[in-house]
Amino acid sequence: MGQEEQFSGFPEECLEFLANLELNNNRKWFKDHREEYDQFVVSPAQEFIASLGELLASEIDGIVYDTSPGGRGSLMRIYRDVRFSRDKTPYHTSMRMVFWHEDGHRTNGAGFYMGFGPRTGGFYAGQYGFDRSTLSAYRKDIDRDSRGKNLESIIDQVEEKGYQVGGETYKRVPRGFDPDHPRARLLRHSGLYAKLEGVDSGMLLGPDAVNISCKHFMEMSPVVLWLLDMIGGSG
Repeated sequence: MGQEEQFSGFPEECLEFLANLELNNNRKWFKDHREEYDQFVVSPAQEFIASLGELLASEIDGIVYDTSPGGRGSLMRIYRDVRFSRDKTPYHTSMRMVFWHEDGHRTNGAGFYMGFGPRTGGFYAGQYGFDRSTLSAYRKDIDRDSRGKNLESIIDQVEEKGYQVGGETYKRVPRGFDPDHPRARLLRHSGLYAKLEGVDSGMLLGPDAVNISCKHFMEMSPVVLWLLDMIGGSG
């Protein structure tokens, strides 16, 4: 287990900062409280990422993490992109972290993601949206009985453990496939991920935060492994 045992939990001030940011989501307030953000959010998040990242990497080959701040690593940017949003508040009020595979993209590939606000948060495993080539490979695999049935079995197992599987966004089966395909629902996906939402953020404050997070990720990991097999052309 090693390094993950060294993390004793986020300070209560972390969730307090996020709660106050919800009430004061403006640049002046954030500038005035920037030291609190660095001390109570960024610094413990870096320790948490290192501990959880090492544990995930020991379980799944190729999973990587980066403790760099400022949105360059596993801790994602607190600044919102408001260019095309009606909501012009400048900051995310949740702490968001990602762990990805070394052969993929940090924020648009198969991996593990978690996001926690001042009260609740969630865990996610998979890939939220496929690019064109990945979507084509996904549909071909779903059409193959061996791979498609394997994914159906994985989804059943993951759902039995209390997680939901998302990614179905299309209303119709894509052109070129039988509308009555036995895996029509999966063919309507534009991404594939397991998720657990509504988790009490207080979980982060305890010494078991790393182990609890790893447990959820590992229970959802068959979805990630199926995607990695697909991308690698194996299976």
